[in-house]
Amino acid sequence: MSNSSKIGQLKVGESKSKTVNGDIKIYYYARGRVTYNNEKQKIYQILKGINNRPQAEIEVQNIEIEWLRTLKDRYLKKNPEFMTFAKMTDELLDDHLSSPNRHSTYHKNKEILGNKLLVEIKQKDIYEVAFKRYPHLLKYKGIKLSRIHDLKERQQVSSWNNTANCNVIIPIGNILHYAHQQGCCPYIKVKYFQILNRKNMYRPKYSVEEIKRCIKHDDFEIVLLFVFLLFTGMRVSEALRINWEDLDNEDRKVMDLDNHILRIIPSKNGTWIKKPIHPILLEWLHKVENKTGFLFEWRNQQDGKNTPQGLIPRWNKMQEFAGIASDNKRKKRHALRHTITSMLSDNGASTGELMDFNGWNDERSALGYQETGLERKKTLINSIL
Repeated sequence: MSNSSKIGQLKVGESKSKTVNGDIKIYYYARGRVTYNNEKQKIYQILKGINNRPQAEIEVQNIEIEWLRTLKDRYLKKNPEFMTFAKMTDELLDDHLSSPNRHSTYHKNKEILGNKLLVEIKQKDIYEVAFKRYPHLLKYKGIKLSRIHDLKERQQVSSWNNTANCNVIIPIGNILHYAHQQGCCPYIKVKYFQILNRKNMYRPKYSVEEIKRCIKHDDFEIVLLFVFLLFTGMRVSEALRINWEDLDNEDRKVMDLDNHILRIIPSKNGTWIKKPIHPILLEWLHKVENKTGFLFEWRNQQDGKNTPQGLIPRWNKMQEFAGIASDNKRKKRHALRHTITSMLSDNGASTGELMDFNGWNDERSALGYQETGLERKKTLINSIL
C-alpha cells in the first residue's frame, strides 16, 4: 500500500513494508519531476531517517530546492547568454584545481562587474573596472607613456599601470578564459595597460649606506625582517610563512642553520629551492632566542597596521631612523628584492643564476636586471675596426 501528496513539483510518497520479523514499517520517499525552464530531472529518492509526514514534506521541499539550483546551473551553462561575471567568478574560485591566489582582488572586480553578462563584456568594460578601482589612472586615459615627457611621471604612471594589470586586467582575463573553456562566452584577447620595458622600470633600491643605517635601528624584530629580506630576496609574504619547525619534501629543516641553508617554495613558482644563508643573516638568526614556531610575529603585512606593534608602522619608524623618508616616499619591503637582485647582477650573476635565486620561471624578469658594464662597452666598441 502507498499514498502520496504533492509538495511543489514533487510528491511525498508514503508506503509500508514488512520487516524480516514481520513488523510493518512505514517509509517516505520523494517522487516526481523537477523542471527549470527546459531542464528536467526525474526524482525517486527514499527519505532516510524520516519518521512522520511533516518531516517528509520539509525534506522533499529541500530536495526540490537543491535540484532547482542544479538545473539552473545546468541551464546557464547551456545558455551562456544568461551567465554573469559574478557567477563565473564564484565558479572559478570554488574550483580547487583552477582557483587562483589573491581571492580578494577577484572579489573587488566582481563587485564592479558582477551583474554584467559574460557574452556582453568588452575591453572597454574591463578598462572601466580599472578606472573605478584606480581613479588616478583616468588622467592618463588614452595617453601613451612616450607622450609623458617628465621621466619621473612616466615611471609613476607605468607603475600604476602595472598595478592595474596585476589586480584587474589579469584576474578578469583569467575569469573570461575559464568561462571560454566551458563554452560560456566567446574568446576575447584582453589588452593590458602599457608599461615600460623592464630595463626602464623604476625599481626602488637601498643604497649600501641606507642598509647600514637601517641595521643600526634598535627594533630587533623589524631589523631581522629587513636583513632576512635583503639576503634572501624573498617576498615578504613568503618570509612571514617561515617556521622554525617546518621540513621540506625530504624531511630536512627549512631553516638549516648548521649547514647555512634555507629551503623554501616561492609563492609564484611552487618548486623547492635552496638559498645559502649569508654570514650576516646567519649572525642575526643565531641571535633569535626562541627558535620554535614562526620566525616573525606577523602573519601578513596588515597585522596591527593601526597600532605601534604593526609591521608597517615599525618599518616606517626604521626608515625614519635611517633618514630614508625625507622625500615622504619610504622604501617598502619589496625594494630589498630589487636591491639584492641588482647586487647579484652587478657582481656577475648569469640570467640562469638570477632565475634560480629568485624562483623565476622565465628569463624576462632576470634580463631586466642585467646590463653590460660601461667599461665592458668601451672595450667592445673600441674593438671594432
